[in-house]
Amino acid sequence: MPDTHSRYPDPGLAKNHVTPPSPPDDDGDQISLKSMFEVLWAYRQTLRNGVLIAAAAVAVLFIAASFLVPADRFGTLQFRVLFDGADQGRYPNGTPFSSSEIVATPVLDQVHKANDLQRYMDFTSFKESMLALESNAGLELLSYEYQTK
Repeated sequence: MPDTHSRYPDPGLAKNHVTPPSPPDDDGDQISLKSMFEVLWAYRQTLRNGVLIAAAAVAVLFIAASFLVPADRFGTLQFRVLFDGADQGRYPNGTPFSSSEIVATPVLDQVHKANDLQRYMDFTSFKESMLALESNAGLELLSYEYQTK
């Protein structure tokens, strides 16, 4: 007769029975990360390969973007107009002078042709990208000084 207090009353059942997992140790409020790290360690090769592939994809995207995205380049050329009468807005012969004449269409046309700039851009784009700005560093400094007062 089978024992009523034994775990497996029938010896045939004991062979086929799977023991349930043991309950986790109760450490109070502590959380064990051991199982998570064991999983990560088991997949370390796959994770490393995934990170390398992602890094290579990002590098390819950055390189492609640097070639495909248009870039604007700005340059500044400072010069002084030193002929007699320039400070009064007159040419030496007495005719009126304006700084906007420096970027006038006939002047820029001659510059565009003389420097063979059609290799880089058409005349319209060249003309639209030019700007003459009058500035005086001393005057700007004086203006900033009085604005603070």
